[in-house]
Amino acid sequence: MGLKIMQNKRIEWIDVAKGIAMLLVILGHTSIPNSNLKLILSFHMPLFFFLSGYTFKLKGNFLTYLKKKIKSLLIPYFVFSVLTYIFWVVVERRIMKNSIGINIFKPMLGIFYANNIHNYMIFDGVLWFIPCLFVTEMLFYFISRFVRGKLGLLVVLLAFIFIGFIDSKYMVYMLPWGIDIAFTAIIFYGFGYIVNGLKYNFVNAKILTKIIVAIISSLLLIYTSEANTVVYMYNNEYGKYFYFLISAFSGIMVCVLLANIINKSTILSYIGANSFIILALHPKTLELLKLIFNKIFKINTNTSLLWGCIFTIFSLLIIMPFIYIINKYFSFILGKQKTMQQDLKQ
Repeated sequence: MGLKIMQNKRIEWIDVAKGIAMLLVILGHTSIPNSNLKLILSFHMPLFFFLSGYTFKLKGNFLTYLKKKIKSLLIPYFVFSVLTYIFWVVVERRIMKNSIGINIFKPMLGIFYANNIHNYMIFDGVLWFIPCLFVTEMLFYFISRFVRGKLGLLVVLLAFIFIGFIDSKYMVYMLPWGIDIAFTAIIFYGFGYIVNGLKYNFVNAKILTKIIVAIISSLLLIYTSEANTVVYMYNNEYGKYFYFLISAFSGIMVCVLLANIINKSTILSYIGANSFIILALHPKTLELLKLIFNKIFKINTNTSLLWGCIFTIFSLLIIMPFIYIINKYFSFILGKQKTMQQDLKQ
């Protein structure tokens, strides 16, 4: 998600953090207890925006930057959207109850509307994130061009807290491509960029300091997420906005510190480096697993954290062959100039 391809070397803890975030995304889409779901939804999408902002680099002109983002975000978005839409038309809408009565042209329009509301993206709703990330990155590019210094950028981000709050409370209609969601997403994206530019941040901290901060952040996350209502970022719903910001930044801190402490993990890095493919395909694999366990074997897997973890693991195992095939033969659709295997060997 927001995949960053480094021509020289990937930042290992970033891929680990993306791996953790992607596991939370899959787990959140299984049938887990509401308390667990509420906790995950309070921060997992802000985490992706933060990590993308952390790797943002202001170089080159806008046209060059635009071409790069079209190649790495929009082309993969439309490819996966069209493929999953076709799968929905041919297969899913014939067997899934939630697809009954939905005109096939509505989701077709949803590919271009790119908003996961009112069944517009029933074919693969999680893909809302990609156009929203694109809008966020375009917006931040111009901000970083015209606003000088970290202090000036901080002031702009604080202003977006107010803008995001007002928009989420009073905006009646959802804008295409998650433009309104980007008003909040840019807060996390921008802070990611600022943190990376600091001379001393969590990367340089001692291990004991990281553990202490992670514990404090975990307590803040648990308290504020529980005190808030359920967050649905795709629908621009944040409940108590101030609590949402605290829980989001607390969750971000916990995950980035954990990833930084781990630093190297073949499995998590693999998941993080292939997060785009996993994001696009995991809803289909989860539906397949639910069909197999619930309908065929008559096993009740509802509202169980254990079954959620099992489904998450099985989903990744099913997706792995697709990751290999796409990276080996169709890596161009992800905006890559070489295979992921070559990239990881560097």
